Amino acid sequence: AIAGVKGGIEAGVSKTTKRVIIEAATFDPVSIYRTSKTLKLQTDASFRFSHNLHPAFAAIGLERATSLLKREMRASAGAVFDSLRKPLVPRTVLFDSERFRKLTGIALSFREAVEYLSRLGFVHKGQRSGTVSVFEIPLVRQDIEDTADLAEELIRLVGYEQLVAIPPRVALEPAETDESILVKTKVRGMFAGLGFDELYSRSLVSSSDLQSIGADHGVVELENPLSSDFQYLRPSLAPNLLRAAEGNGRFFNSVAVFEIGRVFAKTAGALSERTCVSAVSARKSGESFFFLKGVTERFLRGMGITDYHFSLDIGSLKPVFPVGHIIPETLVWIVSERRPIGYLGDVRVERGWRTALIEIDLDALASLSAGEREYAPLPKYPAMMRDVSIFVSSNVRIGDIIEAIQQSNHSLIQDVDLIDEYAGKEWADEQSITLRIVFQAKNRTLTTEEVDREMQRITALLSERFHAKTR
Repeated sequence: AIAGVKGGIEAGVSKTTKRVIIEAATFDPVSIYRTSKTLKLQTDASFRFSHNLHPAFAAIGLERATSLLKREMRASAGAVFDSLRKPLVPRTVLFDSERFRKLTGIALSFREAVEYLSRLGFVHKGQRSGTVSVFEIPLVRQDIEDTADLAEELIRLVGYEQLVAIPPRVALEPAETDESILVKTKVRGMFAGLGFDELYSRSLVSSSDLQSIGADHGVVELENPLSSDFQYLRPSLAPNLLRAAEGNGRFFNSVAVFEIGRVFAKTAGALSERTCVSAVSARKSGESFFFLKGVTERFLRGMGITDYHFSLDIGSLKPVFPVGHIIPETLVWIVSERRPIGYLGDVRVERGWRTALIEIDLDALASLSAGEREYAPLPKYPAMMRDVSIFVSSNVRIGDIIEAIQQSNHSLIQDVDLIDEYAGKEWADEQSITLRIVFQAKNRTLTTEEVDREMQRITALLSERFHAKTR
C-alpha cells in the first residue's frame, strides 16, 4: 500500500477474508500532497489527508468502523492498539472583544460572541481578563490560529453588510507635479505639431550599432545578454531611430519621426542615464538638414531657450553624445550657456535620400529652460522687408552669414530668413542665396532712407567678411 494515498492488493479484502485489521491514522499533509503529485495519483484518501486532519480523528474513525462491522457483519472486536504516546491536548485560542471592535468597527457583546462561536463548535473555557476570553478550538478547524481568524468567523455570522465603510485616517500631503512628465508631454506636442510621428524602440543595441555612432568607450554591457543583438544599453537614440526611418522609407517619399527615451553611459565606473529626444527627417527630394535646423530652432524657442547658438567646434567642452561614422561630414553642436546640449547632423546619403538627425539632452534642456514665459505687446509700428541676393563661396556657411547680419544692428533688424539657395554645376565653387531681412523699430516708423542705409552697411559687411558679390 501507499500510506495515506492508495491501498494495495495484498492489503485488500476478498470473499475468503475472515480476519480484518482496521488501521485508522492521520498523516503529515505536506508529505501526502507531495506523494500524490509525484505519483500523479489523486484519491479520496489523499485529498482528505492533504487538509491537515486532527490526530483525534483516528480514534473517532476507529470507533465508527468497529460499530459498523459489529452491526452489519456481526463481527467480534479484538484488541486495540494506539501508537499515540502523548495524550492530545485540546488547542485553544484567545478572543479579545476590544481588538475585534477595532478590527471590524462592530461592538459585539461577550454574550453574543459566545453564542455565535458555540454554533461553530467552539467551547468557552473562561475569561483571561476583562476583554479576553479563552475558547477551545473544534477538531475540524485546524485553520484557526488567532483572534483575527475568530473575527472572520464571527463576521460571517453577524453579516458582512453590518461592516461600516470608514475611510482610513492618514496624513495627506499635497500632490507634487513631476516636471519630467510635463517636459515630455510638451516635447511630444511640439514635434507632433511640426508633423513628426513618435516611435518607441528598444533600449538594447548591438555592437554594430555602437560602431555606427562611434561609441567605443563608456558603454554599458549586460552581464547576461539574450543575444548579440541585445548586448548593450543604448548610449544614443540615433541607431534605432535611423533604422526605423529607413524601414518606413520603403513606403513613403519622406519620413519625419522622433523618439523620447533614456540613454545610458558609464562614467568613472558608475552608471548614468538621462532623458533625450531625437528626431530624423529623411526625404527622397528636397533638403533635410536646413528643414531640421528650422525645427530645432522652433523647438528650442518653444522650450523657453533663447540663449543658444550652433557651433562647428566646441573646443574643450565635453560632448554629450557619441557621434562618429553615422555623421561623416556635417555636424553642428547646439550650445547654450557654454554647455553642448545636443547636435544636428547631416547623415550619409544613400540611394538618393537626404537624411538629417538631431539629438538633444532633455535633462540639460529642462535645467536651462526659463520656466516662465514673457509676453511682449504687439508692435505699434510697421515692419519693412528687404531681400538681398548674393554670390558667395560654397565653403561659407549660410548660418554664419545670417548671424553676422543679425549682429550688425539688434535694435532695427528683427529677423533674417533664407528664401532661396542654388548651387549649380556651372558654379563649381560658388552658391547663390537670397536672404529676407525684416526691419522694425519699437519707438517709430522707419523711413525708406534709414532702411537703405542699413542695407548698404549689410552689403558692405557681407563683401568684407565673406567676399560676397551682390546680384
